[in-house]
Amino acid sequence: MLPTLLRRRRATMRGDDGIALILVVSVGFIVTTLMATLMAYTVLSVTHARKEQDYQAALSAAQAGVDDYLSHLNANNVYWQSTDCANGAMQRPMPGARPTCGWDSTIPVGWRSLAGAQTPSGVSCSTMPTPVACTVYHYDVDASGTLGNGTISVTSTGRSKAVSRSIRVSVRRQSFGDFLYFTDYETVDPSNPFVYGFNNTQAASVCARHYWDNPPRNPGCVNINFIDGDTINGPLHSNDAILMSGSPQFNGPVTTAYPSCQPTGGAAPPASSCYRNGGNASPSFAKGISYVNRLPLPASNGALQAQTVAATATGTPGCGYIGPTRIHFYNDGSMDVWSPYTTTVNPGCGNAPFSSVAQRVSVPNNNVIFVAPVPSGQTTPAAGNCAPGAIGGYPQANDVNYYYGEYDCRAGTLFVDGTLSGRVTVGAQSSIVITDNLTYANGSASGDSLGLIAANSVEVYHPVQCTRTDDNGNCSAGTNMNRPGGTPFTNPTIQAAVLSLQHSFAVQMYSLGAPLGTLNLYGSVGQLYRGAVGTGNGGATTGYLKSYVYDTRLKFAPPPFYLNPVQAKYISAVFAEIPPAY
Repeated sequence: MLPTLLRRRRATMRGDDGIALILVVSVGFIVTTLMATLMAYTVLSVTHARKEQDYQAALSAAQAGVDDYLSHLNANNVYWQSTDCANGAMQRPMPGARPTCGWDSTIPVGWRSLAGAQTPSGVSCSTMPTPVACTVYHYDVDASGTLGNGTISVTSTGRSKAVSRSIRVSVRRQSFGDFLYFTDYETVDPSNPFVYGFNNTQAASVCARHYWDNPPRNPGCVNINFIDGDTINGPLHSNDAILMSGSPQFNGPVTTAYPSCQPTGGAAPPASSCYRNGGNASPSFAKGISYVNRLPLPASNGALQAQTVAATATGTPGCGYIGPTRIHFYNDGSMDVWSPYTTTVNPGCGNAPFSSVAQRVSVPNNNVIFVAPVPSGQTTPAAGNCAPGAIGGYPQANDVNYYYGEYDCRAGTLFVDGTLSGRVTVGAQSSIVITDNLTYANGSASGDSLGLIAANSVEVYHPVQCTRTDDNGNCSAGTNMNRPGGTPFTNPTIQAAVLSLQHSFAVQMYSLGAPLGTLNLYGSVGQLYRGAVGTGNGGATTGYLKSYVYDTRLKFAPPPFYLNPVQAKYISAVFAEIPPAY
């Protein structure tokens, strides 16, 4: 009996050993599976992290390509006009019989590595051929529209291992359209007869200086300051030291070339170092005030005239007229032109010779209109003022401006008004006189755009009949006159980018006559000297109050062929990522 029980017990024990083995094997399998899964997840995570690093590195490389092109432009401001055959980052296949730089359709795309970069193993990325582990960039440049719209399109591609990313950036120079209000000298124009008298050569000599120049501006020169109640709703720049009194409000960024505003040791000075205190000054800078280098005005607007000459124009030439001219814009994209001394004209700009009767022509869209003086070889008209009404109703008899020689009949003066449909820049070798509202047909947010660039002044028309003269025979009191349309110019609206290269944006005879309301400007103002639009303290006694609003479109889409500051830097204006180009 006992042996039988023992045999049964041993059999039961052998059955338990099998179950334990199964358990051990099962646990091992589960642990192995978990470890394999963990390892796979770890490898996947590392791979994902590596791809993410490459993804970000490729974008950084694309931006480095844009920065590289900007550095070339700022070292040579005509760099965009040709292809740099020594720049490997620009190399690409170019089909054609005579490809640029000899780069034919078989040439490989050129890549450049980041300066000083190395592979993870320490190999310099400047080694040729470039190691595969290096992050590189390539860029293509399109400057086909640069002369017209001022922008250069740069498509830059960055590559890190197998990942490529491309960005397209519009590059442009700093423009006068970057500012609602731009001034070179914070002083009254030395040619202002109400301040300095007529033909004051001393004022012209000692006032055409910045406050900080050596020698400085003469203390006797009259400065214009910002005061209580002044509100600037847009960016402002002055090459001079801005004079402040009271609490003017600046709602956009303010910049100045005043040397005391320069950072020291990388630290910006207090705002009070960036302007002159004219008395209890406590200006408010919503977006700060800072130092930038001086932005000089061009010496002339001759580049605009060149665009109206077939031999020097980019593409189709614009419309050039001779002698005093009047233009009235219509909302259908046409304009009336009175230009009695124009004897030749480009196709599409009218039928020469012109007469005192208006001709209806199309606005030269995305182009230029320029009014030049009567050439010396043309004997008519005689020097001196034009006869009253000779230029489409202008000038007017009994107007003080007429007797002060504003309307020389051989000068390149333009009278302009109307409703513009299209994009055009209008230039004049003498002055531009705005005789009525000047607005956009399709609204201020449309594609309409107008530039007004005068070598002399841009003026708001203000005819005055003199009622009293001083001991020197100068008019000291007067009354507002009606314009040829039958009314004074009250509450004018001007939608344009305005630029005066040698004088100011101002109102004619601003210190005479009764107040005329508010001068409403939507766009920008650039000028050599501060221009006056009226007189009064807390309200207009004569002339106008000001309401200037910045047209933000000017920062990215200036009027065609609009002039830029001399030596202005190139900057990135618009950025967008696009599908990889390579």
